[in-house]
Amino acid sequence: MYPCSVTNTSYNSSDYPDFAVTVDLLIFSVINKTLRILLIQRDEDPFRYSWALPGGFVHEEENLESAAWRELAEETGIANKVGHLEQLRTYGDAGRDPRMRVVSVAYFAAEYDLPEPQGGGDAKYAEHVPIVEIPNKSIKLAFDHRKILTDAVERLRNKISYTPLATQFCPEEFTIAQLRSTYDIIWRDTEKYLAGAKEHDDLRGPASKPFELKSARPHSFQPVAAPVALHLATQPLKSEAPLAEKTSLSYLMQNEETSYAKLDPGNFQRSVLQVDGFLEPTGKKSSPSTSGGRPAELFTVGNLDQLSPPIRPKKPSK
Repeated sequence: MYPCSVTNTSYNSSDYPDFAVTVDLLIFSVINKTLRILLIQRDEDPFRYSWALPGGFVHEEENLESAAWRELAEETGIANKVGHLEQLRTYGDAGRDPRMRVVSVAYFAAEYDLPEPQGGGDAKYAEHVPIVEIPNKSIKLAFDHRKILTDAVERLRNKISYTPLATQFCPEEFTIAQLRSTYDIIWRDTEKYLAGAKEHDDLRGPASKPFELKSARPHSFQPVAAPVALHLATQPLKSEAPLAEKTSLSYLMQNEETSYAKLDPGNFQRSVLQVDGFLEPTGKKSSPSTSGGRPAELFTVGNLDQLSPPIRPKKPSK
């Protein structure tokens, strides 16, 4: 029998290394027909002026999810527009943070029609960035956030096949054509991103090489000398700039070729309608299109958790 209480008084906290717990957030959205990730530009060392996932340290009195919501609100101002956070995984490699040993819990979400974020707290700026820009190193991420983002992209790409996750990128009521376009955008852009990630092997490793620990003391980093500009601008994009102005600067890979083959409209419609409980008809029609097309039937997502059979991307023709 083991005792019900611990009576050993030899425990001394100073015998164990200090470490901290943080949260990181991956907020995906589809804007202007591109899959985007919410990034912030850090305004504090380490990695000052580098771009990063929103997140920060968990306070002593907080649970993990409360910390995630607080950091999202402080650094981007859009927490009230995000409906659900799902835990991705935990990251705890030694040396991933130059200040001290840090374990981070990553959360991700998929949302429709997110507003423009506003940088706050220790975030100088915040922006929804096309994911396809990141593998070509036009945007450098702090810490091991490239690895975390790659893991989240893989999760998103796989999960839309066997769950209704893709509908979270759609309005509450949507047409099958809108849903098909969402699948096409996600599969196309995640394919581009992962191809770039495979090409650059360091993409999955820690991004903290310029800030390697010299000793066990916190804050032994060397801050970068100047801001790292996002996209093609010489200065960070102002958060108050209209989205349309940002788009012309941001989608660097817009015309790049991809092997992705778009879904066939007829086959896709048959596939989604044969999954009982996936979509529920609303009995309403969409507004007539400006091109003169007929109004389409509107659907909403059903109560199904798993899609069987799953929805698969179309294989490119050889």
